Amino acid sequence: MTLRVDEWYRQQGRQPYYSSLPDFIEKNTKVNSTTSASTTTSGIERNDETLSEIDNLSCKSTAQDFDACCIKLRLIVVKAAIQHLSKNWDTLTALTDADVDRAAIRGDLLGRPSTLSKIKLRNVLCSFTSGTCVNRMEALWNLIDHDQDGYLEQEEMANAVRISMKPVEEALKIFLTESILHTKSIDTGNWRQRRQKRLKKEKLEKMFRHTIKNHFEIEIESAHRLRCIYAWADKKHQGGKISSTLVAGGGLRQRYVELNPKISFEEFRIEQKSFFPQLDRAGEEIMKGYKDDLLLLQGTGRQNQELKRDCISFFAVVSVIDFALMHM
Repeated sequence: MTLRVDEWYRQQGRQPYYSSLPDFIEKNTKVNSTTSASTTTSGIERNDETLSEIDNLSCKSTAQDFDACCIKLRLIVVKAAIQHLSKNWDTLTALTDADVDRAAIRGDLLGRPSTLSKIKLRNVLCSFTSGTCVNRMEALWNLIDHDQDGYLEQEEMANAVRISMKPVEEALKIFLTESILHTKSIDTGNWRQRRQKRLKKEKLEKMFRHTIKNHFEIEIESAHRLRCIYAWADKKHQGGKISSTLVAGGGLRQRYVELNPKISFEEFRIEQKSFFPQLDRAGEEIMKGYKDDLLLLQGTGRQNQELKRDCISFFAVVSVIDFALMHM
């Protein structure tokens, strides 16, 4: 799957736009500077009509390139989803202990599935291509539901949530590095300026990786929120009660098992809106956390500068006093 937006536009019979955000920023800046220079040299009066035409042209160009960047981001998300699904094949086809126990109670031999439904996989990829976060969760819910009863175990529910967020995190990491940090301005200037820009770029990349790693797991506490969703959901499966029974073990022995009730997608959605609303805006939530980290970094930098200035002032005053005392 190619990620070049200009080729996609040519296949659609449309005018190709900029393939990345740096190209759009650089070319749009040149166009604006050329328009400003020509307007100044020709002595055109900047009346309301001229300003309106310039604004309409700028808005149209910005909207077109914004759409191109959105399409590019969607393609990166789809590619990341394909890679993540292939890496987590064992998770998608795994059977929980509760599934094995339920099959043993029915007297069935439950084997691990070696294939997944093509229709369900297509629905998952379509949800990552043009769907919302809710569509992704529903498609993954149906994909992991091997017995097709509409219910998932608590462990399977948590796996579906993690799989729905992981491609978005990987895609944003690629998109940020490709469209913002890898700009041509980094390679301009003398060696000292290039070194400073490179160090700042590495710091931004490291900070974004830190945000992706810790935002949902530590700051949002997604594991705790998922436990609350399962605990507070009005589960209809098994009447919302724990089912206890004896299951035949090896030989003549029997073992005592407790089966927790499953949860349906509708029950999950009702509680998820209250306990985990960040799941409906996963990408936005990650960028919000990144913005907070940037603001924290700026505040820490200003604090360090003030501390450095105060320390220098203190030592300077102490040195002057010591010098004066020594020559008295």
